[in-house]
Amino acid sequence: LAVEEQFYLAMPLLLWAIARLAPRLRTPLLAAVGLLSLGLCLWIGTSNAVAAFYLPVTRAWELVAGALLAISALQAPRQKWLREGLAVGGLGLIAFAVLTADPEASHPGLVLLPPVLGTVLLLCCAPGTLAGRLLSMRLPVGIGLISYSLYLWHWPLIAFASYLDEDGLSQLSRGMRIALLAASLLAAWASWQFVEKPFRHAARMPRRRALALGGGALAALGLVLGALLPMGGWEARFSPEVVKIDAVSAELGTDTKGRNCLTSIIVEEQAVCQFGDEAPPTSLVWGDSHSVKLARALGDELAPQGKSLTLYARSGCPPILEFARTEDPHCHSFNLAVFDYLSRTPSIRRVYLASFWTINSYQKPSWVSGGFISGLDATISDIRKLGKSVVIVGPVPQQPVEVAHHLSFLAQQGRLGEARSASAADYSRQAGWFTANYPRWQAGGHHHP
Repeated sequence: LAVEEQFYLAMPLLLWAIARLAPRLRTPLLAAVGLLSLGLCLWIGTSNAVAAFYLPVTRAWELVAGALLAISALQAPRQKWLREGLAVGGLGLIAFAVLTADPEASHPGLVLLPPVLGTVLLLCCAPGTLAGRLLSMRLPVGIGLISYSLYLWHWPLIAFASYLDEDGLSQLSRGMRIALLAASLLAAWASWQFVEKPFRHAARMPRRRALALGGGALAALGLVLGALLPMGGWEARFSPEVVKIDAVSAELGTDTKGRNCLTSIIVEEQAVCQFGDEAPPTSLVWGDSHSVKLARALGDELAPQGKSLTLYARSGCPPILEFARTEDPHCHSFNLAVFDYLSRTPSIRRVYLASFWTINSYQKPSWVSGGFISGLDATISDIRKLGKSVVIVGPVPQQPVEVAHHLSFLAQQGRLGEARSASAADYSRQAGWFTANYPRWQAGGHHHP
């Protein structure tokens, strides 16, 4: 929605500028903007998929495609057979996008090309064709009429439903999902019938009345939120245990001074934090997002001893020198920078390597020459050559529930003792391939807790 709103603000200004400066070049200039946006999406997407997905300049090409249709820059061919083929091709591209959708896909340009192109073909060529007649039937037209309301309604309903289940969103039953779909369709129809339709007709909803209703609703919502903000989210609704669980969850990513310690994959620079006393660091915690909590706990232990530790942590970047990841081209340089810091900081005598070792996305062979374990072995060896000891912190067990939600839900009902977690057998299945190396690492002079 944010990407769309930014486009809707910028597009009129662009059209106004073209109308004033080069009205005859409107179509080629818009096409150039779309191609430039698509090019940026494809280029940035290869190195930073998150940025390519969220930045308006890398998503504008999808909306520019619609703008070109709106100004009749794209015309359907005159040949009936060609229009029929292109319309069927449009349906096929959309069906292909739906059937091959991959939750792990990380390249927004390549993923979105088929449905955008398919939609353009349908809007341009479908009228008067077999595909057009199919889409003109009552059911697809009805879904189309309420589609925007359905888009707005479905996620709030899913989110609130997840609050009612102790396991959260990931564990919603099939029956609950079907019920939510039905509720979303009903809510979408109601808002289309009683909100969208009246607002579209000046006779039923004069502009002054529409502005008054919209402004009044916005002001009322602003007052409510303005009252809730100073109350810190109205903590009095919850038991002390829930508030405590929430406070612990919110600590992730910051040090004792509130500084951000976790470098995002969007950011090239590495963040550094210190925990414990103000003395020169005697230890280093190096890893991905799983290492931040460890650093805070170790810092609490070191503070009474007058010692401190340094934390270097980067999301999705394990502490392996040879690790290279497509989604984060700066991971390798980050790890090299940490090792350089380590080599020129003699006060550091111990290095903790902590990571979500068992996550599937770390296991692609091409990302570590010689394999994941071999890459970790080499990193441990390089650290030991600096005369420093190594502590390998094993992978955190993957839980069958959303932990913070699960604990908060049970604590609010006084049932915290019923909390579920992964079993030892589950952990062995998840991490056995990694933990099997513990005896060898320990025998080689490495330690593990």
